[in-house]
Amino acid sequence: MHSATTGFSRSPRSTRAATGFARLAFLVASVGFYFSAGVSKLRESGLRWADGHTIEFFIALRGQETLLGSHVLEHSALFGVLGTIALFVEVGSPLALLSRRLRLLFVLGWASMHLGIKLMMGPSYSQNVGCCVLLVDWGNVGAWLRARSALAREWL
Repeated sequence: MHSATTGFSRSPRSTRAATGFARLAFLVASVGFYFSAGVSKLRESGLRWADGHTIEFFIALRGQETLLGSHVLEHSALFGVLGTIALFVEVGSPLALLSRRLRLLFVLGWASMHLGIKLMMGPSYSQNVGCCVLLVDWGNVGAWLRARSALAREWL
């Protein structure tokens, strides 16, 4: 088929949407966003950011009215774990470019981080979570689920 507006001949499979170019470009931009956030934390606080004191401070400041904020404040050991995970998810974000499995793990990590902020501190990053949904190759997830459900049917 010939397009008069572009002068290119296109088949349905050769469009950019079919190649996943948009998702990949968005992934690269997202990796840059999260990586720069992690580097900023390290640049300003160093590895001390992983001790969780910053997270604890903001939960104490803003989290009293949230679903989990006041409950989490009772468990101070949790903040070091959260700080370490947050730094890893941000600074390690370039690993999401290496494989689909790593990509899915990091996308889940990014979305979980934003949901945790909402539940513990109040600010909503629903747009960021929505963007994370766009980064998932739902065709591959569906194929994976179909393969697992077929395996489960065989076992039952």
